[in-house]
Amino acid sequence: MRSVPNPFLETLDCADPNINVPVRTTTMTALQALTLLNNPFMVKQAEYVAERVKSMEKEPARQVDAAFRLAFARPPAPQERAAMTAYVERHGLANACRLLLNANEFLFVD
Repeated sequence: MRSVPNPFLETLDCADPNINVPVRTTTMTALQALTLLNNPFMVKQAEYVAERVKSMEKEPARQVDAAFRLAFARPPAPQERAAMTAYVERHGLANACRLLLNANEFLFVD
């Protein structure tokens, strides 16, 4: 609905949909980082990614490989695989997917 701005998108400097703007304002703030990590929308998206990965692979190390391929279009480096597999075993796949969705490699285009 155009008359009610979305707080999540406002935090990320989304332009007003009622006004044409040539370029979106870009900022990087702590509030944006916290929103991307904790917003219910992002938590749900991470759960969706985790469900997709679980349907592809059963063991944690292979799930990490699949999650990296989905998020970054590349396999994880050996150190990344080891660290993320340990994280998955301790905190669960959905939380690991939240980390991937908040990584600079996922958020920024170089």
